[in-house]
Amino acid sequence: MNKMRRTLCQSMGGLFGLIGLGACSQPGPQQPQQIYTEEEKQRLYKFRGVRGYDLTVDLIPKIEAPSRIIKCDIVDDKGAYFAGGMGIHTATGGLPPSAIHATLLDATASQRTRIPPELIGQWTVSVAERIPDELLDELRRDPKGGLRIKIRLHREGVLLGWDIERRPNPWGHTYKEIVDHIFIPMAHSHTGGDFKEARPAFYTWDGDGFRGLPANIPAFRDDIKYKHPWRYREFVSMPSAEDLGNVVPKEWAEQGLFITSKADPCCDNRVKGALYEKGWYIHPRTKERIETYF
Repeated sequence: MNKMRRTLCQSMGGLFGLIGLGACSQPGPQQPQQIYTEEEKQRLYKFRGVRGYDLTVDLIPKIEAPSRIIKCDIVDDKGAYFAGGMGIHTATGGLPPSAIHATLLDATASQRTRIPPELIGQWTVSVAERIPDELLDELRRDPKGGLRIKIRLHREGVLLGWDIERRPNPWGHTYKEIVDHIFIPMAHSHTGGDFKEARPAFYTWDGDGFRGLPANIPAFRDDIKYKHPWRYREFVSMPSAEDLGNVVPKEWAEQGLFITSKADPCCDNRVKGALYEKGWYIHPRTKERIETYF
């Protein structure tokens, strides 16, 4: 009897062992694999190590006709909403789209009537493939900076621009010191594409590093150490428009610098009497390079 019981127990143990083994060998629920197209694989590789981007959108027609109400709507190549309206849209991660489709509308007449907005134009432009590899290599080399993708809508097309935005800190101030006591303006490098916006003349970029503006700049002195704005390398404060007698030195004017004033054909909310770099854009139809004050 004991022998039969022992044989039965051994048989049952083997059976349960097989059941357990079979249960363990059953594959668990698997996550569906992400399937990328060849174009998406190439885009993932191109932007490897780049942590997202900032997106800015503005309009040239707003400058040309400030009394009119111009609206835009931008979707990506998948038809998903990408941007609408003006201003800065921060994208924290993800890849730039392969392309965008922009629609520009004049909604002036439709504000108080049922008249639909007037279509100014619709355009599709490439985005990701136009961002230079040199710029992306620089962000991988020094990730303390961000990619900016800029869209400017013209009545005859879409202008695409880009740059790297960084806050230089060669003197090694802590984040708290910068927040509490010191203003360090943003610096922009690797500017390219179809346009560059006018911006304060905080720094110039010579292709190798940030430099202070070149002519008639005093050497660094302790008594101007905390003046606003800062200058990189030489640590000097740029003269004000009053100091310059409201006249930009020839050497600076040749670089496209100007002093903002009420006479500027744009930008009523901009600080007057500030030293600025001129902007420029490539006309989408004629391909002419045009300097701007905006």
